[in-house]
Amino acid sequence: MANKITDLILDFDGTCTQIPVAYKNFLESYRQGVNSNLTAAQQISPQLWEEGMREVITHSPAAGWTLGTTPAAPAAADPYILSFEATRYLFRTQSPKITTTIPATVFVNAYAANPAPWRPETLSVMKALLARNIAIHIVSNSNPLTITQRLQDLWGGAPVPPPVPVHGNAAKSNINEPDWDTLVGVPRELTDNFDKVPVTQHGPHIGRPLYLRRGNFFNVIATIFGKNPGRLATSLFCGDVWELDLALPAAMGANIHLIERAEPFHTYDYERQLTLKAEGRISDDLTGLLQWIK
Repeated sequence: MANKITDLILDFDGTCTQIPVAYKNFLESYRQGVNSNLTAAQQISPQLWEEGMREVITHSPAAGWTLGTTPAAPAAADPYILSFEATRYLFRTQSPKITTTIPATVFVNAYAANPAPWRPETLSVMKALLARNIAIHIVSNSNPLTITQRLQDLWGGAPVPPPVPVHGNAAKSNINEPDWDTLVGVPRELTDNFDKVPVTQHGPHIGRPLYLRRGNFFNVIATIFGKNPGRLATSLFCGDVWELDLALPAAMGANIHLIERAEPFHTYDYERQLTLKAEGRISDDLTGLLQWIK
């Protein structure tokens, strides 16, 4: 564990936002968006939608998020993953199967129409960390423009002082190797570190492997620490999903902090176990981050 934290890398959705406030309306908006692309005979009723989500929740975390085909996170870790997996499950179990491709705009529109509010402690915690000269980066799969606007709203509509870089569209779910051309100019210290990361992680058995090598996420890490690779060891990665937010940084030697997910998207025991095994910390909200600067 680092003696002094120099950098905080924050996930956004679920980590900094209140999922319980927005998830029901998001899921209903998503269902309606899916139906707008289906025939009358294929429509997903509210009852069928509930049944599909219940099946996915029951089988998660053994059931994984298969956006990139290889399971990348629990299928019911949050409503955004659940919406995809419930749709996929219902499509393949209908008779006949539904093969319609659902455009990405269905998710984008449902997400934009139902923003999850900031956690109430977010601003005070960020200000306390910035006051200690801790650099803050937000790394998220979400659109960077959306997050930047949300940050300005958090700061009362003014530009965020000092700048908090947003690394959006991070594709942390992608289990892949970095494209060779993206590694040009990346310090050897970082690439050697990533080379040592195993493909999968040995840990609590959940019915599927936990994949660590995520080239897109590594590219973001290399962007943040490319000029000061030694600061990775004094960085703190904070997120609410072990596989998406914390597994790779922990394997590369960074400090980690797990934010507990609220029901019905509860944190799984294996996520807590692996966090503690990596000498990380766990808290119900972002005030737990202040433990690192005492």
